Formats: sequence, C-alpha cells, structure tokens
Amino acid sequence: MTEPEKLCVRCLEYWPADTEFFYRHARKADGLENTCKACLSESPSVKARQANRQVSRMYSPWESLFSNEARSRASGAAGLSP
Repeated sequence: MTEPEKLCVRCLEYWPADTEFFYRHARKADGLENTCKACLSESPSVKARQANRQVSRMYSPWESLFSNEARSRASGAAGLSP
C-alpha cells in the first residue's frame, strides 16, 4: 500500500504526508502544516533568526571606538608579573 502524499503549497511538490517532511499542526484535518519543512526553513524570518544567532555580540558605538585600546591595556596587564 502506498503512503499518502501531501502537496506543499509553496514549492508545489508532493511529499509523504508524515512528520519527516511536514511539521505537526493540531488544527489541520490531517494534523500537518501545508508547507513542507524545507520551504519553511527558507522563509525570510527563519533566515534572519539564523543570521542573528551567528552574530555573537552587538557592540555599542562607544565600545567600537575604544575596543582596541581596551584590548591593548588588557594584554599589557596580563604580561606583568606580581
């Protein structure tokens, strides 16, 4: 018996109707989203969220002006022996 397939409304391709290809959605009749996982991962909001995770820290203008000075002071102080 063949597995039921579901049409992704974004890429217009048929995929197996299971949680490997579609996220769960309790209010849908079949219990699955209408958009496949691959298409959802390419959406602008997901891409923006992933880009924000890659940026470790945002610096203020003051920090960017004086960051080199602070680093040189820290490395100079680390070389001193007590």
